[in-house]
Amino acid sequence: MKTTIELPDGLLRRLKVHAAEQGRSLKDLFTEAIETQLSASPPPPSPPVATAEGLEDDDPFFEALEQVRIWGNSQMPGAR
Repeated sequence: MKTTIELPDGLLRRLKVHAAEQGRSLKDLFTEAIETQLSASPPPPSPPVATAEGLEDDDPFFEALEQVRIWGNSQMPGAR
């Protein structure tokens, strides 16, 4: 995939010299640098976990959840 990146002139000159000294293309150096940076980055944070904080046992949510559980159990093979 092609893209356009704006770099400071001095940095691009250094990169071209470095690539020439190693006998590599700019594409190879960019790819390696980006892959190295991404692998060194910490993974994204996990999504928040839902809790039942503030809900009472007789909350309508739990009543509905119990009905779903009962229905699901009745659909299982061998259910009474």
